Parts: sequence; C-alpha cells; structure tokens
Amino acid sequence: MRFAIIGTSAIARRFASCIRTMPNASLAAVYSRSKLKADTFAASYTGCLAFDTLQQIADCELVDAVYVASPTAYHAFHSISMLEALKHVLCEKPLASNSKELQRMFDAAHTNKRVLLEAMRPMFMPSTELIASKIASIEPVRQVKLHYCQYSSRYDDFKQGKIENAFDPNLSNGALMDIGVYVVHMLMRFFGPPQSILASDIKLSNGIDGAGSVIASYPTMQASLVYSKIGDSVAWNEIIGEQGTILFDHLGCPRTVHVALRGKDPENYQVQNLEEDMYYELNKFIQLCAVPQEAQSFNQYSRQTLMVLDQIRAQVKIEFSADLL
Repeated sequence: MRFAIIGTSAIARRFASCIRTMPNASLAAVYSRSKLKADTFAASYTGCLAFDTLQQIADCELVDAVYVASPTAYHAFHSISMLEALKHVLCEKPLASNSKELQRMFDAAHTNKRVLLEAMRPMFMPSTELIASKIASIEPVRQVKLHYCQYSSRYDDFKQGKIENAFDPNLSNGALMDIGVYVVHMLMRFFGPPQSILASDIKLSNGIDGAGSVIASYPTMQASLVYSKIGDSVAWNEIIGEQGTILFDHLGCPRTVHVALRGKDPENYQVQNLEEDMYYELNKFIQLCAVPQEAQSFNQYSRQTLMVLDQIRAQVKIEFSADLL
C-alpha cells in the first residue's frame, strides 16, 4: 500500500520509519503547508514526493492511503478531504475534536467506501490483547486504575512563554486530548462507556489543561483515570476483581503483565513489542483496507472515547473553536 503523510512532525517521521520495515507498504508522498519542510522531509525517503497543497495528494494516483499527523483541530478537515478523494485514512489520536466532527468523518468513510481508523497504538499491541484475555479470570471487576503521566518536552518552552502546538487550545490540544485520550480509550476497550463521570483538571496560564483526573462509574465497578503533561508517573495500571488482580506497566506501550489470581501463584508475562511499535496499527490498517466493514470493531471504541471526552470537557469547561462549527 502506498502512503502519503499529512504533516512533518516527529510522529510523522516515526511513521515513515516504520513504513521502511514493512514489505507491503511504501511512502509515496508527504504534505506540509511549507514546501521547504515537505522537501526536507521527502529528501530522507527514496521516491517520496513533496507536496504543499492537499489537492496534490487528492489527485495523486500513486497514493492509496493517507496518514494524518496534523494537529487535532485539522483532523476532520484533512481526513474528510482524503476520504472524498477515495483514499483510505489512518488518523492520529484523538480522531476528532468532538463527536460531531467524528460523525462527519465516519459518514465520509461510509459514503466513499473507505477505511477511517484511529492511530491509537496500544489498541493494536499484543500486550493489550493479552490483558483483555485475562479479565474474565478475575471477574467480577470492581475497580480499575489507569495512569498516563508524561512530562511534555514542550512544557519547559511553555514556562518560558513559548506556546508550542501541544499547548495551544486553538488546535484542540491539551493534556486530555493528547494524553488523557489514551486512558479513556483503554477503558472503553476493556469495559465500554461508564454510566457517569466526575472530572477535574489543572489549568495552565493560557487556560489549557496540563493534567486531570476522572472517576468513571459503572453499575458494579468504578474506574480512576489520571493523566498529565506536566509530570511523570511510575504507577502501574491495575484491574482489581473479586477473583484476582491484573497489573501492567506503561499504558502507552505495555510490556510487563502480572496476573494474580486468589489462591494461585502469580502469572508473569513479558511481551516483547517490536521496537517500531507503530507496526501493529499500520499492519492492521492495511488488513482492514481489504475488508472496510471490519473497521467498525475498532471504530466503536473511537466513538465511545470521543463521547466521554466531550463529557469531560463539558465538566471542566474546556472549549475548542471546533465546537462552534
């Protein structure tokens, strides 16, 4: 499958590097509003074209699919433009700024018979499937604790008065959308939408959220979610059931899983995810492009996640320009 990339950020370079490891994928083009940035990016990849207009990608017959790595505020526009050009779309997380945008994106995918998939890396990793397969052994589940706290490489600049994309509310960014989306998506993957939530956050000087927490309530279970871009955490994630407990390490890329069943010796698993861990989402995306209807099994979690993100933002009063469209 021949890919174009919208964006030239660090995550775009990681994606391009991953493509190099795959026999069934190639990089055909890259887009940036800056022709210089596009040319510089493309120069590192043999046969990669450099574009500075979206129409060039839309018209390019050498492009089968597009990886959207632009800021969140542009995800809907870029994805819909490419879907209408009959390109499959793999879009960075979060898939959209809100549920209304997301519905327009899925409508475009359905109308044009193309795949739209959220590039949520942990969802496609073997370790996540392992964790999911062990939940039944500890049921009924009573409590869940999920953490993702990572000090942003852009935060020091922010404190010096330089606002990078990651801390710009005009781009539908912030801790919830950039980091919190991981913990919410993981909760949806394992347990589906909660009955209710109680959310709080920490606002920074420009009004954007730097960290937050959520209590998600279910009929017989409660989940605690913690996320941050202004501090690190070494806490393990935990799923607590009446018959045992599941522990796993870094939520963005789980590698170590412990299953402790009541009255039994602990089960310890070391999952050796590939170094190029975007491989899993990319490989699944290519498979789904052959059977677009099967993408729904993953898209349901994206729908549920955006619904919960909308609810959290309403409670903590995070508003985006995209909400007015």
